Amino acid sequence: MAKAEQTDQIVPNAESDAVHAPVEIDAAPVKDVREKVGDVFEGKAEALERIWQEFEAQHPTKNLLQYVIWRSEPLRDKAAELLLLQNPTNEDLCHLFFYKYKNHSILRNAWNKLLSQNPTEDHMRYVMNCGFVERWSSYYFEAADKLLSMRPANKDLCNLMVYLNKRREEIAGKILNQNPSIKDLQEVMQWVPSFVEKAWQKFLTYNPTMEILESMLHQNEHVAGKAAAKLLQQTLSDRQLRLIMEKAPSCTESAAALLLNQKPTIEDLRAILETIPSLREKAAGLLLNEQCISEKDFCTIMKKVPLYKEKVAERILSQEHAFGGELQAIIAEVPSHREKAAVILIARSNNKYELVGIMRTVESLCYKAWEKYITCHPTSDEIRQIIKEIKPLRSEAEAILPAIEKEERMLEPLFQAKLLSPPEF
Repeated sequence: MAKAEQTDQIVPNAESDAVHAPVEIDAAPVKDVREKVGDVFEGKAEALERIWQEFEAQHPTKNLLQYVIWRSEPLRDKAAELLLLQNPTNEDLCHLFFYKYKNHSILRNAWNKLLSQNPTEDHMRYVMNCGFVERWSSYYFEAADKLLSMRPANKDLCNLMVYLNKRREEIAGKILNQNPSIKDLQEVMQWVPSFVEKAWQKFLTYNPTMEILESMLHQNEHVAGKAAAKLLQQTLSDRQLRLIMEKAPSCTESAAALLLNQKPTIEDLRAILETIPSLREKAAGLLLNEQCISEKDFCTIMKKVPLYKEKVAERILSQEHAFGGELQAIIAEVPSHREKAAVILIARSNNKYELVGIMRTVESLCYKAWEKYITCHPTSDEIRQIIKEIKPLRSEAEAILPAIEKEERMLEPLFQAKLLSPPEF
């Protein structure tokens, strides 16, 4: 990574190499300490104190000490302690916060010295940017407190508002009193629910564009609801209406009503049918006009929209190949077409559960369904369930139960020996 020239200015968001690599240093001591520190990394830790004493005797400059802090973890604490004794500038002190030290008092001493030297907002920002990433999070909050006392700009306040949970209302009040931009107001509404109404009134004075309002649909529910209500006063595309339905629950019904008058897709109609009771009849009517309507759509309409039950049932029964799920739905939801659907299902189905459903629901076809059912190899447990639940068939079920139990006893050794696969339902 290219090394930037060190200046008196703090660069809060710069990469570590660019911020901390000194430029004007004595090449000979650097080469000497680099080689000797290399020995320490190779396991010769016993020489550490001697190496440091030799290095310290050469009266290294602050720039050179910063280089050692940057590049030598074994000597970092010693170099930092020596730097603190050399009248460090605020910039020197800020740089210390980028690293971890075994001796925690180093950062405490650096912090106290920094506070005594009239630090600027830039210095506080730098400590915060280092402290929050590293484990010295206490310095982040101390620097934040100090920054708040300096009347920082709204940009700083917005950053602080994200992390200082307990002081969000206080910070939001400061932002609103400092000529907030439209972006500042968005941040306040995102993070401080109790200030949404105040911030919203100021926000409206900027005449926000549709693009800005649309972006706010992705914020919290309170903000999304206000943005959606404002958007609904304008002409919106299908895409924007779908986004409002998804992101702003308080405006879902209004957006859906508009969408039904435009060009809703099948997926739009299905979503409205499932989630918005007041619009189900209209959505169902439009869905029934579609060519690609599915079995599930028919079943949903019969279950949720009484107005169309008869129409849907007639349409299904007129088809040459009605699905089992559709016929079951007719049996469950449309009494006037129940028997016709049951007759078709009995003729087509070998599904024991569908046949049991007919036996429970359509009394006139109970015995006909039973005759088909006993050809589907019911188990003894299933027969006992019929004895318990379906009274008209109790005697018939009791009559065949012994024979089924005998067959199961005969087959049990074959199942245990894994010579027979389990029955498929």
